[in-house]
Amino acid sequence: MYKKNTALLCASALFHCLTSWAAIDQAPPSFAYRNGEAVFVDFERAHYSIEYDVTKRSASVVSQIDFVIPKEGYPLFDLVPTPTAVKLDGAAVDQVTVRDPDSQTTLRILHLKTAPGKHHVEIHHSFSDQVNWKGSGVASAFWMSDLDDRQYLEQYLPANLEFDAYPATLSVKVLGADNTKHVVMANGQVQELGTSAFEITFPEFYTASSMFFHIFPAETFKTESSNYKSVDGREIPITVYGGSLVSLSKYIAEAKKVLNELETDYAPFPHPKVIIYGGGISGGMEYSGATVTALWALGHELFHSYHARALMPANGNAGWMDEAIASWRDDGYQTKSSLKGSTKMAGHSKWNRVTDRAAYTAGSQLMSWLDFQLTDAKSGLKKFLTTYFNNFKFHTVTTEDFRQELIRAMGEKFTSTFDSFVYGTKSTAPHLVSAPPQDSPYHPKLSKEELLQLMAP
Repeated sequence: MYKKNTALLCASALFHCLTSWAAIDQAPPSFAYRNGEAVFVDFERAHYSIEYDVTKRSASVVSQIDFVIPKEGYPLFDLVPTPTAVKLDGAAVDQVTVRDPDSQTTLRILHLKTAPGKHHVEIHHSFSDQVNWKGSGVASAFWMSDLDDRQYLEQYLPANLEFDAYPATLSVKVLGADNTKHVVMANGQVQELGTSAFEITFPEFYTASSMFFHIFPAETFKTESSNYKSVDGREIPITVYGGSLVSLSKYIAEAKKVLNELETDYAPFPHPKVIIYGGGISGGMEYSGATVTALWALGHELFHSYHARALMPANGNAGWMDEAIASWRDDGYQTKSSLKGSTKMAGHSKWNRVTDRAAYTAGSQLMSWLDFQLTDAKSGLKKFLTTYFNNFKFHTVTTEDFRQELIRAMGEKFTSTFDSFVYGTKSTAPHLVSAPPQDSPYHPKLSKEELLQLMAP
């Protein structure tokens, strides 16, 4: 069954490749606002300029964003800090925050009914979260999480929701640093323009959850580098950094071991480099080709450079998939012949932006059951995931995309159980999760003080 449908999988992937990295049709629905509609937009490109002023203890940003609005309405995007000035197509415009119709999230909206087509917005703001002033220098990072609402790039910079991918550049200057040299760790192409001045170019498939950025005075951390020889012939640079008590060599050895495992099981590593911050915390967080993590969680986080940060969830109702697949790996790729109960891992509001924590447990069980079903189809889930990843990498996907690819691989026989277990369609079925699931040890929820400590110990 799997082999017979390979052509369909390839045709589906070709369609995605010919359209875009991400699709505006994956955006949540527009909704009524004032005398019109609040409309999600499509970012085409963004340039962010950040100035860290050590003397004033301030971090200020000017953002230039080109976007397309598909129909007339009030443009939606997100930025947690309140802007000090906004211009739309060169004219000053007001903005506020607004809640979606289901009160799932908060968004930022421009108070000008805008004609469909291309537009340009300039946004000025400042931020203070995850900024640690260190004498004549500064340590700052874009730490992210999918466990709470509005915890991606929008904490620091104007961003779109996860459905949207767009090229971005980040210009960074540290003022008043008294010649204190700074270092930038980022999962883009970093160009040093002078003492504590940088420009970073990020790939066009990055979404709001992809970007890794950490700046700090040069003497803050020790660093070690090595190369990994990929199965496709590339020499992939690995950079590990951390505090004085971190064994960087152990991180490098473990990274090479995990990369060999993942390339053997799935595909060549999908990013041009690996950055690892040995943060000494319990668990970690993934970014595209980068992670901040404890040593024991490194395999889980690097797996996410495949599922999560190369093949990417388009919304909160899709976030369960990569955690479920990663947890299936962590649990030893188990196989289950039966599955009972239901969850609503993908059954939340259309405006939900948070990953359901049941993904780590119930999601892993679902993958074990799918492995049994696909083994009966002469393939197994791991083989299916290899093709699925190669066909959809660098694109955003929904739960329904995943479901349709499973149908192509093994027919409709599994859909009733899948729909009940993932969408919660059978309201009378006993739920596996009778109480709010606990956080995964791989992705602990850290306090603001703990996150600030990660800037520079």
